[in-house]
Amino acid sequence: MRDAEHQPIETVRLSDRDKRRLVETLDQEADLAPVAREKRSVRATYHAQNVVVTMTPPNGASVPHRVLSRNLSRWGLAFIHGQYVYEGTHCEVMLTTLEREPYAVEGQVLRCRHIGGIMHEVSVRFDEPIELDLFVTLNVDQAQRHALERSDDLAACEPVEVENYPTGLVIDPQPIERKLYGLWLSEIGLRSHEVIGGEHALNLVEREPIDLVLVDWFTSPDRQGNGAALALHLRESGFNGAIIGMSSDDSHPVHQQMVQAGCNTFVAKPFEKPALQAIVEQQLMLAVGPAGPPIVSSQAGVESMQPLIHEFVSSAREQVAGLHKSIRLEDYTQLTRRCLQLKSAAGFGFDTITDLACNVLDTLEIENREFGVLKANVDELIDSLRRLRTE
Repeated sequence: MRDAEHQPIETVRLSDRDKRRLVETLDQEADLAPVAREKRSVRATYHAQNVVVTMTPPNGASVPHRVLSRNLSRWGLAFIHGQYVYEGTHCEVMLTTLEREPYAVEGQVLRCRHIGGIMHEVSVRFDEPIELDLFVTLNVDQAQRHALERSDDLAACEPVEVENYPTGLVIDPQPIERKLYGLWLSEIGLRSHEVIGGEHALNLVEREPIDLVLVDWFTSPDRQGNGAALALHLRESGFNGAIIGMSSDDSHPVHQQMVQAGCNTFVAKPFEKPALQAIVEQQLMLAVGPAGPPIVSSQAGVESMQPLIHEFVSSAREQVAGLHKSIRLEDYTQLTRRCLQLKSAAGFGFDTITDLACNVLDTLEIENREFGVLKANVDELIDSLRRLRTE
């Protein structure tokens, strides 16, 4: 049981009947406002009974409040509160899904307006979008608009510049841990995406090459189930990169289920950055330290070649992922095929890539070749591909 000082404070001290009347009145006012019809974002009625918002003002202590929720969107929550709250106040919002599971999301106060007496309407903007249909049943029009919003969000996250670093994806329901692991991946040399649950992760994997996934056992609530179910779904959908399962539950059944579902390995929380780096290096079979200087095409100044160079550089990330897989599985047929493709790099002004691809092909021709020598040649080729730039 929680200590009394950590019990949520209820500032809207009205009967259930009066609470309903207050929310209904505000909803009717919103429906009559012209701006309400012009809002693109889907806002659904969300009159949940147990919404707790923990507010942390600058230089202040965190205080949980049980609030009277009004509506919910992918990017925020509106609720009634019996106190004024300053804009920018950090919040952790504890929502409840349709499956009656708790779900934490972080954000900050966007606005606070006085509506009468001590009552204020507070709008919180989430740091990351949620999957709205996990929390409310959408009508047909709302579902269609929600799908469009999700597409827009994903499109906005797509990188503009071509970066050929390995890419990691962190799937963790806890905002602080999700951001921490994403930061660590970036610091050890990977591009990083962080998502809260499985549905968003599956959409991202379909749209962009991902080399490695960190997935938490407690990836819930989500319609893909727990982390093992999500790992299995990723494998069944064709994902062949490395999957690292993680959990604060270090029991044998959890470990076994994650590995059986398709995880390459499992790590118990908490862990430190050096431990994560060792696992990432092992799974990618690549020392993912800082990259060397950029490799720019010798024909970058030829205007007619620029579209072709850009296309070659853009394809390098897929080649990197394929080389990782080929050497990890010791699939020398695929490794040979990819190196034969990369021999053409000199035609795009990347003579170094042609030379390194030939080195790998020469090593593959040796009957009693040493795996360590082959791996070193492939690693050198991968490192150079990661450093390709259009200019």
